[in-house]
Amino acid sequence: MRTKPVFIALAMLVLWPLAAFADDSDEFTIKVDPFHFGLGCLATWERDAGKPGQKDDSQQFGLYLQKNTATANFAAAGVRNMLRTPIPATSLQTLAFVISGFPGEPTFGVANGYCGAGSPRFNVTSTGTSSTCFLGCFHARKTQDPVTGWWEIKFIAPFTQFPGCENGVSGDVTSISIVFDEGNDLALSGSPGPVGNSPGNVVIDNIRVNNKVVGKPTDDD
Repeated sequence: MRTKPVFIALAMLVLWPLAAFADDSDEFTIKVDPFHFGLGCLATWERDAGKPGQKDDSQQFGLYLQKNTATANFAAAGVRNMLRTPIPATSLQTLAFVISGFPGEPTFGVANGYCGAGSPRFNVTSTGTSSTCFLGCFHARKTQDPVTGWWEIKFIAPFTQFPGCENGVSGDVTSISIVFDEGNDLALSGSPGPVGNSPGNVVIDNIRVNNKVVGKPTDDD
């Protein structure tokens, strides 16, 4: 996981929406605003790419994240800070998204979208903790939908139980972003095979912060 160099440059990308989208409402809402920079990177909503069979998403949108270059290259794709306003760290209970799978193949790592130790991941920043909480896909709890085959990638409090977030979150959570910065030169996490069999891309859907879920572009995107 190449977190330190990329994290420095991502700070402006993932933190600025707090000011841009803050309002006077006490309602907790999120916004999914894709970003990408550097060689071979792309982040965009794609029709017919997301989890099938969702009644509120007839066009089957999925969020396509790509890093079609070496991991060491200074490049990344993802989602900017999803919070419109800070929230108490004690209220953050769940972070999740789904990735593709295959119906009838219940073994994770055989026929699912890319899920590395460091990408795609949630980056969580809070006022009471000096370090960023990194929640990488491979370390999450994984549950398969037996109908579609898609896998839910889920992190639940306390987040200290997951590698990359040993210091947890405290105070107010000021930023929750998603980063994809592992390229096409890695071996798949948890799977045998030579270095270089990673695809450099993934489709995620149903991005979740507590009970707020976004699975398609919205009117203000």
